[in-house]
Amino acid sequence: MQQVRDEVLNVDIIEKKYSDFSLRNVEFSILEGEKVALLGRNGNGKSTILKCILDIINYDGKINILGQTVGGSNDSYKEYIGVVFDEFCFNQNLNIVKLNNIMSHLYKNWDSKIFMDYVECFKIPLKKSFSKFSKGMKVKVSLAVSLSHKAKVLVMDEPTSGLDPVFRREFKHVLEQYIERENAAIIFSTHITGDVENFADRVILIKDGEVVVDDKVDGLLEKYMLYKGDSKKLSLLNQDNVFQLYEDKNKSEALIIIEDNFVDEYSEFLSVPTLEDIVAALCNDERNIL
Repeated sequence: MQQVRDEVLNVDIIEKKYSDFSLRNVEFSILEGEKVALLGRNGNGKSTILKCILDIINYDGKINILGQTVGGSNDSYKEYIGVVFDEFCFNQNLNIVKLNNIMSHLYKNWDSKIFMDYVECFKIPLKKSFSKFSKGMKVKVSLAVSLSHKAKVLVMDEPTSGLDPVFRREFKHVLEQYIERENAAIIFSTHITGDVENFADRVILIKDGEVVVDDKVDGLLEKYMLYKGDSKKLSLLNQDNVFQLYEDKNKSEALIIIEDNFVDEYSEFLSVPTLEDIVAALCNDERNIL
């Protein structure tokens, strides 16, 4: 019997309006254990969604975390949010020893032993001030903090952008272990689609401030094929199922929704797409995908 998983995050953003951009009708929920990636071009709303979740900016709508309304009078849910942002949020004059002391007074579930275990694992200097840390080392500090107070919802904005390939792999492994152990969930934005294929189980694609795809990673990879070949032959297909990546008079590259009746006939032109191929094609297309 499949275990019933509780909802940990429910997002209903009616609108967040800027002078040159609007986030509209963003609705989704996340269950315990889910690893959800926010994808899309720069400036399309990924970071704005995360800031709404964290109650950093005002918006029209409602967001619930662990059954509590974000921005409401009861903010005890904040105890159970772990945050890693591209921008370092701790005082640059602090070091690990001082930070550990401060966090122990901020979080009732703060575990100094777990924090110091992560510090040792990530090889973070204890007494060196954060102002002398590299961007990658600062990400490690943020990660250690976010995993040391029993967080149930992890919110991360481009968390691996400053990490070398070796630690990116370790980063994902540490998160997977934590999510399984604590039955937590994560929502994160990224431009590194390889991280998504190897880690996330669900993708939410944002285009022009709206959700255009919300699907399992496996579902997306099984839905499409990549076409590379003759442009005229591609034009014979149902164009509702074709998402162009590149086209000239003789050659086309496109994402195609799989249909049984053409796979055999077009097999010489077809290959399995990467998630990067899928995201690029869907972001380039002007149609409403949902």
